[in-house]
Amino acid sequence: MGDIAAFVGNISNQRLARKSRYMVKVTGPQGDAQPSINMMCESISFPGQNVRSVPDTLRFGPAREHAQGMTYGPFTATFICSSDLREKSYFEDWQSQVINLDSWEVRYYDSYKGSLIITQLDINNNPTYAIKVEEAYPKTIMPQDVGYAQSNAYQTVQVEFTYRFWKPEYLPETMEADWDPNTGTTRKKKGKTVVKTTYKNRYNYKYINNKMVSDEEYFAHKQAMKNYHPGSLGSLPSWYKN
Repeated sequence: MGDIAAFVGNISNQRLARKSRYMVKVTGPQGDAQPSINMMCESISFPGQNVRSVPDTLRFGPAREHAQGMTYGPFTATFICSSDLREKSYFEDWQSQVINLDSWEVRYYDSYKGSLIITQLDINNNPTYAIKVEEAYPKTIMPQDVGYAQSNAYQTVQVEFTYRFWKPEYLPETMEADWDPNTGTTRKKKGKTVVKTTYKNRYNYKYINNKMVSDEEYFAHKQAMKNYHPGSLGSLPSWYKN
């Protein structure tokens, strides 16, 4: 049986993520949406991800599922509507940049893709986790219902987004400068003072020259740099020279 006191203590120390504490930033083809659009996001889902696999049927016995790639499904966001339905109009305008509604021709992909940043906040409204949804656009604007029986219920619009992939965002302890993934820190001059800011590397990823590498490559690089002499790349791994 588990230790109840330890469980309660762990929750007290770590605290719990609250579904009502979040922040959304929508960026369309023309740039960031107005803050009022982001503010009106009543609910949204963190999108999931799935490892696509195929069975290995070339061998006897139970088949193994071999990973083949990563797939991502759509997600939906709900926005509260102002009296002029400007939130719905924003996404209608975005969709009009996907399809020319006069000629019905599809526009270039790069001309209509955007992005979203979804951030989890703690009880003090500090960011604790965030993802960036890349190459997104509103695929479906859901129907809106009206009716006399609904009295003073406010109107909302649901938007289904499709996208290419999402990735975790690195969150700063302080919001003073961009994170250097090689060192986990950044140095930014502020007058005559050098401010050092440490960022959270939530997933312990390893980077060399802003390129994500495996643990083996990272430690091979560290070992090679111990023997590195300026002007010669002979002691560096072949993958690093490229």
